[in-house]
Amino acid sequence: MDIVIPFLMTFVIGELELPAGDPAYTVNGGRLAILMAALLVCAMLALVFGVAGGKLAAKASCGRTSTARFSRFLLPTSTGSPPPA
Repeated sequence: MDIVIPFLMTFVIGELELPAGDPAYTVNGGRLAILMAALLVCAMLALVFGVAGGKLAAKASCGRTSTARFSRFLLPTSTGSPPPA
């Protein structure tokens, strides 16, 4: 989505630029509305994918650190001393 949004923006700018020497130029509202709707859809998809990626990254890192913490502090270790009675 991060590549598609600037690509669509070039079409919006191209639609809005005034041709040289043509004061009677009118903007095609239908095409501009379609481009803006496509930009809005892309922005919403980027937002949804960004939030989902953040949640999944947090979940993955939390699982990784809890596993490391468990193996570091909670597993019995061999110290050479007899087990407690």
